[in-house]
Amino acid sequence: AIFLDGANVQGRHTGLCVIENCSVMAFSDLTKSFSMGIHINELHEVSIINSQFFMDFGDSVLVDSINTGVFIDASSSSLPGHYYVSNCTFLYGNAGIQIQEYVEGLYVHSCSFVAGDNGIICDSDGAGGNEPGLQVTNCHFNQGTQQMGHGIRGEGMVDVLIDNNLFYVHPPGGQPIGERGCIYLEKSETYCINNNTFKRIGPTLIANQFTYAITIKVPNTSYEIGSIQSN
Repeated sequence: AIFLDGANVQGRHTGLCVIENCSVMAFSDLTKSFSMGIHINELHEVSIINSQFFMDFGDSVLVDSINTGVFIDASSSSLPGHYYVSNCTFLYGNAGIQIQEYVEGLYVHSCSFVAGDNGIICDSDGAGGNEPGLQVTNCHFNQGTQQMGHGIRGEGMVDVLIDNNLFYVHPPGGQPIGERGCIYLEKSETYCINNNTFKRIGPTLIANQFTYAITIKVPNTSYEIGSIQSN
């Protein structure tokens, strides 16, 4: 729907953009749709405020509607950037927010991620090393019953703050094997996961179905682990 294509490299002017009070959804006749609500490439210093991303119209949908609400990517020459998402709603779809390798500085506050496969995906585990700066506060995660999925999934993110959020997790609905969780961090360090509420809802689990609140995976003990308190 919206493509912001910048030049976040040394010697170029800093990109600045504010998207406010917008609603992004599939076409009303259900014959056309978007794969991304907002795609940000290289442009940094972007704020998305008080906006809604409706990625489905319910069971009557004739086409796949928005797959990802906000998708952010960069390159190895990118300078550190900051991306602020606040007071937004993400309904259905594969992911509410997804960032790729070399994206640094994602700050999400007071947002709702409901009935999608994943809330926030940080896929930063690449040749460029770990990316710093993920803060998620005062948000509500209530994911669907897909076979796999997470409220927050991060690979290669460091300096992580996840504070004062509400997580609901459902068993994988109708799946013989499935794994769903609230927070999954891999190759992450210096994290603080504090003051969050985790609740499992839905039917009783069956064999080979797994739900969990927090999973942390690190490759070795040299990583500075961080803290998990008051949840």
